Amino acid sequence: SPAEDAGLQIGDEIISANGYSVQTPEGFIQQLTAAEGTEITITVSRDGAIMSKQITPRIPANPTEGRI
Repeated sequence: SPAEDAGLQIGDEIISANGYSVQTPEGFIQQLTAAEGTEITITVSRDGAIMSKQITPRIPANPTEGRI
């Protein structure tokens, strides 16, 4: 998945997407939808450390799959 490819891990807290603060899951989904097929920067918190990851959201072939 794009998330695995970017090095995201279970438990990572998404702080921002492309410089925009992520306050809700819906807001994050809007950011992903707007950026489908284009690489974006996601900032995450992992065990107290802040890090940035590059990820390219995709249009899922199967509707039960996620964009990342």
